[in-house]
Amino acid sequence: MSTQTAPTEAVSQAAGLAVSGIVKVTNLFVNQAGPLPKTKAFTSSGGTLVVFVSGSLSTSKPALLLVMNIDFDGNRIGTCQEWINVSSHISLVPVLLTVPTPPAGNHVIELSVGSGNTASDVNDYYNVTVIELGK
Repeated sequence: MSTQTAPTEAVSQAAGLAVSGIVKVTNLFVNQAGPLPKTKAFTSSGGTLVVFVSGSLSTSKPALLLVMNIDFDGNRIGTCQEWINVSSHISLVPVLLTVPTPPAGNHVIELSVGSGNTASDVNDYYNVTVIELGK
């Protein structure tokens, strides 16, 4: 005879596993208005970092790939991007990036425009959340 886990108990167990190991959550930008570049410093204790980034850009040129660069301590760790077919502002596809075992201490995240004919102004908004996992 097998034993089964009740659905609510299984959800509770999964939720516990999902958050175990999280040391700190830091919201660097929360609906922060543009323009880019935007830079923000934070402190880490040296665990693996999970970085969630979203934002928007605009262009006056149609049929263009809009790209926002994401730098960690001056090194490119990724981009958010989206094709646009009209002259307008558009949300970029959000990304979830990892920075494995950076040294403990102060670090800097910078968002910048990454493609020509791309603009960022007060009508664009940016979000960056850093989740630090234990060593």
